[in-house]
Amino acid sequence: MNDTAEWARQKQHEIIFSKTQEERLLMGLEMIDYAYQVVENSIRQAHPGIGRGDLVAEIFKRYFAHEFPPEQVEVITAHIRRFHAQREAAQTLDREDNDAQSR
Repeated sequence: MNDTAEWARQKQHEIIFSKTQEERLLMGLEMIDYAYQVVENSIRQAHPGIGRGDLVAEIFKRYFAHEFPPEQVEVITAHIRRFHAQREAAQTLDREDNDAQSR
């Protein structure tokens, strides 16, 4: 889709390329971060209270499900969920150990 007028596209090009490479890189990274936040927020809105593992699995599916066969998507998302469950369990144990040591 290209619905931008030529004069507007040229002005955008002029503004973007008047910036340093570092500024352009930061702009690009900010756009990627913003897009990620939009995806994350839409998933959270559709699934209030979603856990971290499920959230990351849903984000993966939103970005990459079309790149893999459905069976492989299920395997990958199961690994993502398992990783986050194990990570959360380890963090809980660490907190409990720290609490016990501070008593």
